[in-house]
Amino acid sequence: MLAGYIQTSLAFGAEWQELALITPPLLPEEQWAPALKVLKSKQLFTIENGEIRAPSYPGIGLDVDEEALQRFRVQRAG
Repeated sequence: MLAGYIQTSLAFGAEWQELALITPPLLPEEQWAPALKVLKSKQLFTIENGEIRAPSYPGIGLDVDEEALQRFRVQRAG
């Protein structure tokens, strides 16, 4: 969801977007840790001086590992 907010802001040229990340007691990096299992990068988003930096990857800025997606895919009971 956060990636979508960032993409929307960047698409129309917003210089900033205020977000409330309310997940005590987790820090944003701790909250996002499970997503790293399916990404090639070591971090989901870069935070500098309390700001999330715009991702350099295309789309929503996530460098998805397709092989990892296959490993974690849930199979439907058939």
